[in-house]
Amino acid sequence: MESLKSKLGSWFFITLIIFIGIVMVLYPHFMEGADVSGRKVLLKTILKFIWGIPAGILIILFGALLAYVEIKGVEESEEIEKQEEA
Repeated sequence: MESLKSKLGSWFFITLIIFIGIVMVLYPHFMEGADVSGRKVLLKTILKFIWGIPAGILIILFGALLAYVEIKGVEESEEIEKQEEA
């Protein structure tokens, strides 16, 4: 049985991914004026390069896939526990 903390952590991560995808779709020009100097230059450069509607749609689909796997994994683990009890 997974702990509550690990379940909430995975759902928080999934929600964050889907939220970033939605922001990418709603504000496709958000990263145009971003300054890519300072700390975490590589992350800023990658975000500036991929930011936009196509990447946002892909990220939303990836988040939905993760949510599906998370839900399906819970169902399968419950079925396995029922089989072990019988």
